[in-house]
Amino acid sequence: MGTIRSKYPKASIVCLTSPMANEALTVVQQKYLTDVVDYVNSKGDKQVYKYFFTKSRNKGCGGHPELSEHGEIAQELTVFLKLTLNW
Repeated sequence: MGTIRSKYPKASIVCLTSPMANEALTVVQQKYLTDVVDYVNSKGDKQVYKYFFTKSRNKGCGGHPELSEHGEIAQELTVFLKLTLNW
């Protein structure tokens, strides 16, 4: 996080779970991201956020999202960004 912040000192940073992850991996990602974001926030950087996708989207080739799922991912994340960052 320090490297990213050093290159982009004014940026809002959003840490995301993978929209392709299964339930078990999502649980692990949520824990790690919560720990990282809480730590960074506790050190004074309040411009770091976390977002957990609501479901797995991996119906395309090789476990990746198909086209319609990419739209769902974008829509879900856009709502979060608008609310959180006042876009």
